[in-house]
Amino acid sequence: MLLKGIIIGIIVFISLYITIVWISFLYLYEKKPVEIKKYPSITITIPAYNEEKAIEKTIMTALELNYPKDKLNIIVVDDGSTDDTKKIVLNLSKKHNFTFISKENGGKAKAMNTALKDCKTELFACLEADSYVESDSLRRMIHHFDNPNVA
Repeated sequence: MLLKGIIIGIIVFISLYITIVWISFLYLYEKKPVEIKKYPSITITIPAYNEEKAIEKTIMTALELNYPKDKLNIIVVDDGSTDDTKKIVLNLSKKHNFTFISKENGGKAKAMNTALKDCKTELFACLEADSYVESDSLRRMIHHFDNPNVA
């Protein structure tokens, strides 16, 4: 009976702790606009291998970022996909402004290095091919680079 009470107490404590942590995250995340003095140019690379189910939405959320379009460069690297990833990305590249590179499979690091060779911007970032970004997410990150103490 004592052991049962201890186990229930531990479960309640852990549940409350997790709830408090998540509520804290919700209150810390502010949706107010971020002021940026200087917009650095940035390349976002999206290495993709067999991502036919998610790649279109990933690319579209990257294209819809609230960031000056002349400062944003998107490179999608197909890493030798064996599904319809390449076909989907090719069709999108005809309608939207981003760079598409197709290469033999060599792994994520080689795909990123391929994009890095074409990078002419101040900053370089990577986005997973099955991830989606909020329209202000880049502005929220970039604003920290305004600080001269941040490298």
